Formats: sequence, structure tokens, C-alpha cells
Amino acid sequence: MRTSRFACTVGRSSLFSHPQRVRAMGQDKEPVHDPSEAARLTDLPGVHTPINNEVEAQQVKCTPLDSDVDTEPDYVTRRGWGARHSLVTLACLMTVLMCTMRFNTSIAIVSMVRRPAHTTATSNTTTDVCPRPHNITSEQPEGEEGEFDWDEATQGLVLGAFFYGNVMTNVLGGRTAERIGAKPVVLWGMVSSCVLTLLSPAAARLSTSLFIAIRLAIGLAQGVIMPALNRCMLSWVPPSKRGKYNTIIYTGSDMGTVIALSLGGWLCDQTFLGGWPAAFYVFGGAGLLWCLAWAFLVTERPEDHKRISEEEKKYLLANCTLKRGKNGVLSALPYLCKITTAFIFSIIVDRATAAGRLSTLGVRRLSMIIASYIPVVGLVVLCLVECNPVAAVVVICLAVGVTGTACCGMFSSHQDISPNFSGTLYGVSNTIANTTGFIAPAVTGIITLNNQTLRAWNTVFLLSAAIYGATCTFYVFFISDQIQPFNNPEEQKKGKKNPC
Repeated sequence: MRTSRFACTVGRSSLFSHPQRVRAMGQDKEPVHDPSEAARLTDLPGVHTPINNEVEAQQVKCTPLDSDVDTEPDYVTRRGWGARHSLVTLACLMTVLMCTMRFNTSIAIVSMVRRPAHTTATSNTTTDVCPRPHNITSEQPEGEEGEFDWDEATQGLVLGAFFYGNVMTNVLGGRTAERIGAKPVVLWGMVSSCVLTLLSPAAARLSTSLFIAIRLAIGLAQGVIMPALNRCMLSWVPPSKRGKYNTIIYTGSDMGTVIALSLGGWLCDQTFLGGWPAAFYVFGGAGLLWCLAWAFLVTERPEDHKRISEEEKKYLLANCTLKRGKNGVLSALPYLCKITTAFIFSIIVDRATAAGRLSTLGVRRLSMIIASYIPVVGLVVLCLVECNPVAAVVVICLAVGVTGTACCGMFSSHQDISPNFSGTLYGVSNTIANTTGFIAPAVTGIITLNNQTLRAWNTVFLLSAAIYGATCTFYVFFISDQIQPFNNPEEQKKGKKNPC
């Protein structure tokens, strides 16, 4: 059975590009010129532009589109910046700020903790360690004095507390957004995260346990945000534009990592706001300013927006599927490569889909093949570079850089297969993904415990490569771009066919 999509026009002005698929037995449906048929099409699910009178109905013509792409009408494109662009920009800034508050502790802890001098035996002649023994002095200098005497176990708990909290609320965030709306859920998560971040320095000085509890609570608060945002995007981003706009949004997390590692490291070295506490005050304060913008500039749906143009509102209602330091800079380099790759790739696939050269399913598969199989090769190559730092950085930049293509892949799949439950689906997948935040360090610690050798780290790299390859293969073979039956449980119970 083949399916067609229809664009309906009044005179020369496009009213809408129908996002739903109209079933036709055996062949594409011919262009519709019957006014009654045209009027009937406007009653299909997802079309919110009614035909007001008989004269208007007689001027309506619905013709099948050549490709499965809901292209933007000229009157929408000509207007330039729209309300949906403002929302996507705010969403990108949000992911930036979320990551700065997530990883500020990772860079600040270097200045927070006392680093005692340690001695390395010069008689060790093994070549299975980095750096090589002949490059190691007999005594490493003691670093600057920190405020806290935390051992490695305590530091691991401090750094992992966020992820323990984050995995608990992803599903809750998605389901709550589907029930009460995405805007309040996102706002609550961000306000809570920002306030707790501002309180973190005081909590650390009062009690280590309190500081760990604060980090756990920040993880809980941030856990609800991305599933809720995923739900919000369905009202504002047409299906054919998800790859491009999701790339803009999700690369914000990489921008945030870059900022946290570079700017955060610089703030910790300054006397401004007491050194390391500045990494919490600056990022938390910036987050509160963002919350004000979100509260006053964003609405749940296009029809509720006071400043949106009528043309953009019609376009969105017709096409959206929802029912109403040095080391710090070096560490950030792979993520800069990832951001660059993500934007370039999104532009390429956006043009390819618009030209009909790539289907939605093809984009999803190609994106994940690049984002996963190339890192598999990179992880294997890392086992061969040994102690060559330049080669290691190049390989890591390439391996991490290409993962930016995943923004057009798995990050868009939730919206493809179930618009009504995309928030919940994102919550489930993100919960599983975030468990690696504490599982990966634990497994790595077991493998490298008292065994900081090349062979031990090669085991870590090869294990990671195997996981990458297996999960990508599963995705490529089983992913779909079709709306699944569970998207409409009420219709499924009644025995109705999914009109999409």
C-alpha cells in the first residue's frame, strides 16, 4: 500500500501542507478538485485550518506532494525570524546552562580538594604506563591548597551524585509534561537547579554530606527537563525540520561542556567571588536570568502565543503532529569538534530530505551509523597510539566529533514513533543512558584499580567499542519512522486504524 501527502491551496496561497498520510489502495491518490472532498480533508487529524464558506471551498485544490516533506510555505520563510526560532534558541541556551551546572563541580573540585604530594618510584622500568618512567620525576610537586580533605572515594561520590539523582526523574518529567504541559515542568526544573547551584558553595563548607545531597537534588531537578522539552518541541517543530532544530538544541549540551571546562577553570583561578565558588555563582545566576526569559517569552502552544504571526501560526498548526584553563580547553576540544560536525551534518541532511534524496528513516540510520561505528574504530585505534599525546587527542577529537550526527538520529526518533508520548520515551531512554554516569566510572575503576597500565586502559576502550557497535547495530535494524499503535491507546482499544 502506498501513501500520499497533500498540499491544499486557496488561489495561489498555500493554506497548509497536510502532515498526515491519506491511505490509497494500490496507487497514489489523484489531485482533489471536488470542493466537498477538499472540505473533508480539512477535518483530518492534525489539520486546523477550516474552510469558512462555500466560495472559499470552491477555490481549494489539494495536490499530492512529490516527497514526504512538509516544506515551509514562502510566506513563512520570507518573514525570517519567528516565534519557533526564539523557542529553539532558548532551548539551546537551556541545554548550555544545564551542562555548565552539571559539570562545574568536575572542574571546581580540582581547586576545592587538597592535593598531597605523591612519590613515584624511579626504579620502575615498565613501559606499560604513561608517561614513560624516564619522563617522571622522583617527586611530583604539591598543588595549591584546597579547602576540603576528600579522598578518592568521596570525590567519586561527589561527582557521581548528580547522575544518581538524574536517572530517577526522567520518566516522571516526560509523563508530567504530557499531563500538565511542558513549560511549567521545564521552568520548575531549571529554577530548582539554579537555586541549588547557588547554594552549593555554602553547603560544601557546612557539610560534605549536605553538598552531596545538593548535587543529588540538582540531578533530580534536571532529570525532568529534557523529556519535557522533547514534548514541547512537538507543538513548535514540524517533522521535516526536527533534524535541524534538534541539532541546534542538543549541541547546546556540548557548548555547555566547553564553557564549563574552559570558563569554569578560568573562574576557579580568579579571586572573583572567592575562586572556585564563582563557578557555581556565575552559572547559577545566568540560569535564573534564563528562567525569566522562558517564563515570559514561551507558551505551550503556538495558538497561545501573543506575538506570533498568523502565517506562522497556521503553518505550525497544520504541520506539527502533537495534538493540542589549559587542561579545561584541551578537554573541551572534542566537544567543539562535535558541535561543528552536528551543525554541518544537519544542514546537509536537511537539504537532502528537502530534495527527496533521503527519507526520514534513511536520515535516522545514516546519522547513527556515523555517530557510532566511527567511534568504534577510534576506540580501537586508541589502543595503538600508546603514549603519543598528539595522536591520542586527534583520535579522540575525531571519535567524539562525529557523534554530533546523532542529533539527527536517535534524538529525533522519540518524536517520530510517538508524538503523544515522546516525553515519556525520552525519559526512559535518557534514564538508561544516564546510568553510565556512575556505572562507567565504577567499571573503569575496577579494571584500573592499582593497575594504571596501557593494557588496562585498552580493555576499557575495547569494552566501550563493543557497546557502541552492539547498540548501534540494534538501532539500525529495528528503528522505525512510523507512528506506533501505542501513540493512540484510546483508538487502539476501539479498534480504529491510526490515521497517520
